[in-house]
Amino acid sequence: MSFIIARFTQRVHVNPISSLATVSKRSIGGSRARCRTSVFLKSHHAANRSLRLHQSISWTQSHHYCRQLCSSAAAHVQDCKVIATGVETCGTDRMVEVQWSDGSMSKYPFVWLRDNCRCTACYHHEAQGRIALIEDLDPDVEAEDAIVSEDGNQVTVLWKDGHKSPFNTDLLKDVTFKDEGQVKNVRMWGSELEIPTFDFQEILKDDATLLRYLEALRDVGLVRAQNAPTEVGQVSKLANHISFIKLTSYGPTHTVKSKVDPVSLAYTGLKLGLHTDLPHYHYTPNVTMFHCIVQSGGTTGGESIFTDGFKTALQLKEEDPAAFEILCNTTCDFIEKGVDMVDYYTKASWPIFSFDRHGNLFKVHYSNALRDTRLRMPVEKVYPYYKAIKTYDNLIHRPENTVNYRMQAGDMILFDNTRILHGRRAFKVTKEAVRHLETAYIDWDNMHSKIRVLREKLGMPFHHY
Repeated sequence: MSFIIARFTQRVHVNPISSLATVSKRSIGGSRARCRTSVFLKSHHAANRSLRLHQSISWTQSHHYCRQLCSSAAAHVQDCKVIATGVETCGTDRMVEVQWSDGSMSKYPFVWLRDNCRCTACYHHEAQGRIALIEDLDPDVEAEDAIVSEDGNQVTVLWKDGHKSPFNTDLLKDVTFKDEGQVKNVRMWGSELEIPTFDFQEILKDDATLLRYLEALRDVGLVRAQNAPTEVGQVSKLANHISFIKLTSYGPTHTVKSKVDPVSLAYTGLKLGLHTDLPHYHYTPNVTMFHCIVQSGGTTGGESIFTDGFKTALQLKEEDPAAFEILCNTTCDFIEKGVDMVDYYTKASWPIFSFDRHGNLFKVHYSNALRDTRLRMPVEKVYPYYKAIKTYDNLIHRPENTVNYRMQAGDMILFDNTRILHGRRAFKVTKEAVRHLETAYIDWDNMHSKIRVLREKLGMPFHHY
């Protein structure tokens, strides 16, 4: 994990297999206080790509410590502020070098400085957007000089064409020219997980509670809210409080209600295997919402099952590298056809494991029910493919990898649909004993936006996640 506050960083490197940790410290410069929890494990697969899975300490510990650190940082941020102590224009390298009060030095290319000029002719400060057009930018622009203000809080670049570009040092110090993936605070888990739990009404009325709820969802991938009213409309209320619902073929919300004469597997009392929702969408809904309005009769049956798709991907890589490679590199078609809000016939192609350009695993798509019968592979690869799927399916259903929870009326579960697989245990359906859920979806773009807005509103430091 990395806790970063102004000039001091403590980084704990965690081995997820042995759970042993070592601590290292380093000095950093930063005018904005930050708090971040992260560690990563990197392993390689075909074509030199890497699987980077991030893990952190327990959600309760990390959030408690982060709140303490953030409070301390807010109280002492002025004392820790790093200012510019010197500046030099280097014509040979076409860079401006800024020296900082913590002893560090940063370089900024001429073209980047001109492109990001903060004068009112080039930048609209109210709209927070660039006015200057790229068609007017000279990539070979030359700086004449650069000066630092007396208080060290501003650097001004003087250009050979007479233009002046002022920069707040907070902006300059926050910029790094590195091509690297974002550090994510992902906590991987198995059956030991205690689902982070919040009060539904507190989430709606208290910004600090809402922030902790959303960050727990981001980091753990699975959260619960209790004491929601047992009536339709609560998923919309929460979704609209965060941002807005993602519309799908099922409409803004979807009722899942058991019936003695069902027309969908969701309406039966049958066991549903672990899966992700709507993999037949090219832009798969990111967060799934389940609100339990009525639970099936009795004290057992109908339990929800959850598995961490990132952790199980790592396990598959360790236990069966060949199966892992197949599921990384083989595209599977997912398809669904039906009638709901509209007539629909949706289809998308994904490998089971998807990676970003940095080699980070960032999405899992898996649904046995919605796999198309057509396969995009030579016939001789069919048997290895089925064996790989079977191996992974066995792994995600292992008891040590699953969390079982029987939702109670008034519970609302949210989970990361790009990471967490979910299923359901069988239950008996009668006319008297029904199970009634209302579901909806939200996208991570809006979730992350709300987290940043709340942190800014509450005066809390944040990393650009």
